[in-house]
Amino acid sequence: VWDLSTVVATIPGDFNGDGHVNVIDLLILAQTWNLSAGDPGYDARADANGDNVVNVVDLLTLAQNWNT
Repeated sequence: VWDLSTVVATIPGDFNGDGHVNVIDLLILAQTWNLSAGDPGYDARADANGDNVVNVVDLLTLAQNWNT
């Protein structure tokens, strides 16, 4: 039995989970830019594609969904 009340839709690039892709998400990405898992300051929320590196691929994901 599926309980759809617990399903949370996310927008790729919405790193803080507030339902919008905006400057707050860009700041999260900027603070962990070019860092990898294990590096001090790495924030996995900004790793949109889950490859353990915050880079241009994650920025492009944010840009594609900007202002949604």
